[in-house]
Amino acid sequence: MKNLLFAAAMSLASASLQANTLPTVILQTKANSPIWKDAFLALQKAIVTGDKALVKNFISFPFTTITPEEAADKDAINYMWLASTGGFVNEEIDNKIPFTAQDFDKHFNGLFGENERKALAGISIDELIEVGIAESTVKPSEKADETSFVRALVSFEKEQEMITIFFINGEIICDEENPDECEEFGSGVGFNFQIKGKDLFLKSLGFAG
Repeated sequence: MKNLLFAAAMSLASASLQANTLPTVILQTKANSPIWKDAFLALQKAIVTGDKALVKNFISFPFTTITPEEAADKDAINYMWLASTGGFVNEEIDNKIPFTAQDFDKHFNGLFGENERKALAGISIDELIEVGIAESTVKPSEKADETSFVRALVSFEKEQEMITIFFINGEIICDEENPDECEEFGSGVGFNFQIKGKDLFLKSLGFAG
Protein backbone atom coordinates (compact mmCIF):
# COMPACT_ATOMS: atom_id res chain seq x y z
CA MET A 1 0.00 0.00 0.00
CA LYS A 2 1.30 3.42 -0.90
CA ASN A 3 1.27 5.70 2.10
CA LEU A 4 1.04 8.99 0.22
CA LEU A 5 -0.23 10.91 3.24
CA PHE A 6 2.77 9.82 5.29
CA ALA A 7 5.13 11.18 2.66
CA ALA A 8 3.14 14.39 2.33
CA ALA A 9 3.09 14.90 6.10
CA MET A 10 6.84 14.40 6.39
CA SER A 11 7.54 16.68 3.44
CA LEU A 12 5.31 19.40 4.85
CA ALA A 13 6.81 19.14 8.32
CA SER A 14 10.34 19.29 6.94
CA ALA A 15 9.61 22.37 4.85
CA SER A 16 7.98 24.11 7.78
CA LEU A 17 10.77 23.20 10.16
CA GLN A 18 13.54 24.48 7.90
CA ALA A 19 12.03 27.93 8.09
CA ASN A 20 11.81 27.89 11.90
CA THR A 21 15.16 26.60 13.15
CA LEU A 22 16.56 27.98 16.41
CA PRO A 23 20.27 27.74 17.28
CA THR A 24 19.92 25.86 20.55
CA VAL A 25 21.25 22.51 21.77
CA ILE A 26 19.07 19.58 22.79
CA LEU A 27 20.42 18.19 26.04
CA GLN A 28 20.11 14.51 26.92
CA THR A 29 19.33 13.04 30.30
CA LYS A 30 20.63 9.72 31.57
CA ALA A 31 19.76 6.52 29.68
CA ASN A 32 19.62 8.54 26.43
CA SER A 33 16.25 9.97 27.40
CA PRO A 34 15.79 13.39 25.77
CA ILE A 35 15.25 16.34 28.06
CA TRP A 36 11.94 17.13 26.29
CA LYS A 37 10.41 13.74 27.16
CA ASP A 38 8.44 14.91 30.20
CA ALA A 39 7.15 17.96 28.35
CA PHE A 40 5.89 15.84 25.46
CA LEU A 41 4.21 13.37 27.80
CA ALA A 42 2.51 16.26 29.61
CA LEU A 43 1.36 17.75 26.28
CA GLN A 44 0.13 14.38 25.02
CA LYS A 45 -1.84 13.75 28.22
CA ALA A 46 -3.30 17.26 28.24
CA ILE A 47 -4.56 16.98 24.65
CA VAL A 48 -5.87 13.43 25.11
CA THR A 49 -7.78 14.29 28.31
CA GLY A 50 -9.03 17.62 26.96
CA ASP A 51 -7.22 19.66 29.61
CA LYS A 52 -7.43 23.04 27.86
CA ALA A 53 -5.68 24.93 30.65
CA LEU A 54 -2.64 22.65 30.51
CA VAL A 55 -2.43 22.64 26.71
CA LYS A 56 -2.42 26.45 26.78
CA ASN A 57 0.86 26.31 28.71
CA PHE A 58 2.47 25.17 25.45
CA ILE A 59 1.12 28.08 23.39
CA SER A 60 1.94 31.78 23.58
CA PHE A 61 -1.24 33.82 23.18
CA PRO A 62 -2.35 35.67 21.21
CA PHE A 63 -1.06 33.20 18.61
CA THR A 64 -0.58 33.80 14.91
CA THR A 65 1.22 32.09 12.05
CA ILE A 66 1.43 35.34 10.07
CA THR A 67 4.98 36.64 9.88
CA PRO A 68 5.83 40.36 9.98
CA GLU A 69 6.60 40.14 6.26
CA GLU A 70 3.11 38.76 5.57
CA ALA A 71 1.27 41.27 7.79
CA ALA A 72 0.61 43.68 4.92
CA ASP A 73 -0.87 40.95 2.71
CA LYS A 74 -4.65 41.25 2.84
CA ASP A 75 -4.98 37.57 1.89
CA ALA A 76 -2.71 36.31 4.69
CA ILE A 77 -4.33 33.75 6.98
CA ASN A 78 -3.60 32.84 10.57
CA TYR A 79 -3.60 29.07 10.13
CA MET A 80 -4.78 28.51 13.69
CA TRP A 81 -8.22 29.62 12.51
CA LEU A 82 -8.02 27.24 9.56
CA ALA A 83 -7.06 24.35 11.84
CA SER A 84 -10.00 25.08 14.14
CA THR A 85 -12.48 24.63 11.28
CA GLY A 86 -11.08 21.47 9.75
CA GLY A 87 -9.16 23.28 7.04
CA PHE A 88 -12.06 25.36 5.77
CA VAL A 89 -12.00 29.14 5.67
CA ASN A 90 -14.77 30.60 7.84
CA GLU A 91 -16.06 33.61 5.90
CA GLU A 92 -17.87 34.90 8.98
CA ILE A 93 -14.69 35.76 10.86
CA ASP A 94 -11.49 37.66 10.15
CA ASN A 95 -9.03 34.80 9.58
CA LYS A 96 -6.12 37.19 9.87
CA ILE A 97 -6.53 38.23 13.50
CA PRO A 98 -4.50 36.59 16.30
CA PHE A 99 -5.95 33.53 18.06
CA THR A 100 -6.57 34.34 21.72
CA ALA A 101 -6.73 32.08 24.77
CA GLN A 102 -10.50 32.58 24.76
CA ASP A 103 -10.63 31.51 21.11
CA PHE A 104 -8.65 28.41 22.04
CA ASP A 105 -11.14 27.43 24.74
CA LYS A 106 -14.03 27.93 22.33
CA HIS A 107 -12.47 26.02 19.42
CA PHE A 108 -10.53 23.34 21.31
CA ASN A 109 -12.63 20.49 19.92
CA GLY A 110 -12.14 21.83 16.43
CA LEU A 111 -8.38 21.76 16.88
CA PHE A 112 -8.23 18.46 18.75
CA GLY A 113 -11.34 16.40 18.05
CA GLU A 114 -12.32 13.23 19.86
CA ASN A 115 -10.88 10.95 17.18
CA GLU A 116 -7.64 12.90 17.03
CA ARG A 117 -7.27 12.62 20.80
CA LYS A 118 -7.89 8.87 20.66
CA ALA A 119 -5.24 8.48 17.99
CA LEU A 120 -2.73 10.59 19.93
CA ALA A 121 -3.30 8.42 23.00
CA GLY A 122 -1.79 5.50 21.09
CA ILE A 123 1.53 7.23 20.41
CA SER A 124 4.45 5.46 22.07
CA ILE A 125 7.03 7.79 23.61
CA ASP A 126 9.62 5.00 23.48
CA GLU A 127 9.10 4.52 19.74
CA LEU A 128 9.25 8.28 19.18
CA ILE A 129 12.57 8.51 21.03
CA GLU A 130 14.15 5.40 19.50
CA VAL A 131 12.96 5.79 15.89
CA GLY A 132 12.22 9.49 15.67
CA ILE A 133 8.66 8.90 14.51
CA ALA A 134 5.55 7.16 15.86
CA GLU A 135 2.03 6.73 14.57
CA SER A 136 -1.32 5.53 15.80
CA THR A 137 -4.49 4.94 13.78
CA VAL A 138 -8.12 4.64 14.88
CA LYS A 139 -11.52 4.30 13.23
CA PRO A 140 -13.63 7.49 13.25
CA SER A 141 -16.48 5.53 14.85
CA GLU A 142 -17.75 1.99 15.35
CA LYS A 143 -20.12 2.44 12.40
CA ALA A 144 -17.49 3.96 10.13
CA ASP A 145 -16.44 2.17 6.97
CA GLU A 146 -13.31 0.02 7.34
CA THR A 147 -11.57 2.21 4.78
CA SER A 148 -11.90 5.38 6.88
CA PHE A 149 -9.27 6.27 9.46
CA VAL A 150 -7.88 8.98 11.70
CA ARG A 151 -4.15 8.92 12.32
CA ALA A 152 -1.79 10.69 14.66
CA LEU A 153 1.74 10.93 13.30
CA VAL A 154 4.39 12.37 15.62
CA SER A 155 7.94 13.10 14.50
CA PHE A 156 11.06 14.36 16.23
CA GLU A 157 13.46 16.43 14.12
CA LYS A 158 16.75 16.67 16.02
CA GLU A 159 18.48 19.12 13.69
CA GLN A 160 15.49 21.47 13.59
CA GLU A 161 14.76 20.88 17.26
CA MET A 162 11.08 20.37 16.61
CA ILE A 163 8.34 17.89 17.44
CA THR A 164 5.44 17.77 14.99
CA ILE A 165 2.07 16.31 15.90
CA PHE A 166 0.26 15.62 12.64
CA PHE A 167 -3.38 14.54 12.46
CA ILE A 168 -4.72 12.90 9.30
CA ASN A 169 -8.33 12.17 8.36
CA GLY A 170 -8.21 9.76 5.47
CA GLU A 171 -9.63 6.96 3.43
CA ILE A 172 -8.12 3.87 1.83
CA ILE A 173 -9.14 3.47 -1.81
CA CYS A 174 -8.34 0.27 -3.70
CA ASP A 175 -8.30 -0.40 -7.42
CA GLU A 176 -11.47 -2.24 -8.47
CA GLU A 177 -9.56 -4.50 -10.86
CA ASN A 178 -6.58 -4.96 -8.53
CA PRO A 179 -7.90 -4.97 -4.94
CA ASP A 180 -4.39 -5.37 -3.54
CA GLU A 181 -3.38 -2.04 -5.08
CA CYS A 182 -4.51 0.54 -2.53
CA GLU A 183 -3.65 4.13 -1.74
CA GLU A 184 -4.44 6.46 1.13
CA PHE A 185 -6.11 9.79 0.50
CA GLY A 186 -7.13 12.52 2.90
CA SER A 187 -6.05 15.72 4.57
CA GLY A 188 -4.28 16.71 7.72
CA VAL A 189 -2.94 19.43 9.96
CA GLY A 190 0.41 19.51 11.70
CA PHE A 191 1.29 21.34 14.92
CA ASN A 192 5.00 22.14 15.08
CA PHE A 193 6.33 22.46 18.63
CA GLN A 194 9.74 24.07 19.06
CA ILE A 195 12.03 22.45 21.61
CA LYS A 196 13.57 24.99 23.97
CA GLY A 197 15.62 23.20 26.57
CA LYS A 198 13.20 20.94 28.40
CA ASP A 199 10.11 22.80 27.20
CA LEU A 200 7.91 22.74 24.09
CA PHE A 201 6.17 25.72 22.52
CA LEU A 202 3.86 25.83 19.49
CA LYS A 203 5.83 27.47 16.69
CA SER A 204 3.82 26.99 13.51
CA LEU A 205 1.18 24.94 11.72
CA GLY A 206 1.07 23.20 8.36
CA PHE A 207 -1.46 21.43 6.16
CA ALA A 208 -1.44 18.55 3.66
CA GLY A 209 -4.06 17.11 1.34
